[in-house]
Amino acid sequence: MSVELYQRTSVIGVGAIIRNNRGEVLLGHRVKRGEHETWCLPGGHVEPHETFEQTARREIAEETGIAVYSDLDPIILTVDTTASIPSVTCGVVVTVRDGTKPVVREPCVFACWQWIHPSLFPRPFFPASEALLNAWMGKPPLVGWHTYFINLEKR
Repeated sequence: MSVELYQRTSVIGVGAIIRNNRGEVLLGHRVKRGEHETWCLPGGHVEPHETFEQTARREIAEETGIAVYSDLDPIILTVDTTASIPSVTCGVVVTVRDGTKPVVREPCVFACWQWIHPSLFPRPFFPASEALLNAWMGKPPLVGWHTYFINLEKR
């Protein structure tokens, strides 16, 4: 269904914290027209009839070309209370083998994908990605964002 045909009443999304065995996280340099350039996690909107895990697998494949066959663990829910419509993002975590190479599959959205250690994360972040990463790393939430942990043992 075309976005023009209906008015969104809420946004439900997924952000994938993809990490490798070296402790690096996959981040994309987001260069989508009409938006400020930011860094973000792979992810996107939940489509009808999808679970968070299904959305994460689809979005990871669509954006990076990485096919995820291992478990994806939903661990965090964030709610952006500053948004004009309710906005909820689920953070899922997956570990991939070292040497996994992402590919830019949406060049109108991403300039590149990079494996980056959390101590070296670039700025600025796409807000939903920053909210998820802050929660995952045990940092305070962004102003106006609320975090709910749903699977602490996978953090």
